[in-house]
Amino acid sequence: VDQWKNELLNFNYQKILCVSSLNLSWRQELVEISNRIKRKNNMNFVIISTYDSFTNKDFQLLLPRISQNMILIADEAHNIGGTQVKACFKKMTISRRIGLSATTEMIYDNDSDSIGSFFEDKRPYVYSFPMSKAIEENRLCKYYYYPKIAYLNEEEMNLYSYYTKQLN
Repeated sequence: VDQWKNELLNFNYQKILCVSSLNLSWRQELVEISNRIKRKNNMNFVIISTYDSFTNKDFQLLLPRISQNMILIADEAHNIGGTQVKACFKKMTISRRIGLSATTEMIYDNDSDSIGSFFEDKRPYVYSFPMSKAIEENRLCKYYYYPKIAYLNEEEMNLYSYYTKQLN
């Protein structure tokens, strides 16, 4: 959220609203934006939201009121494959959508097609910048990938599961 906000400060938006657990006043600010739009008091604004806050019921209730002329830019768009986020995206009234992701198709992901259909795009995508080209243009350094497979015994697997749950 902060990274996007810092980028957007370079433009002349009247309002940049950050919707996350760190901003406790976002509901009130979103209602104010909605009221201005309802009164035909135009303003240019940007809403930056985490995926978690995007699925918040209050956010989902207010979004349709302001979404008529919006453009949705979903950074790390592969995250919309999650159950809650996907459900919210399916109900969305925003018709202009852009998805940004370095991992448009992930191994073991059965949902890449639905993500592509949500953004009305498929391979070769509107814009694609493969890693091979990034390395060729020296935007990424050349690297070698040597996967090492680790096998866990039952006790190690239990610890792994425990710590994974803690991190989540």
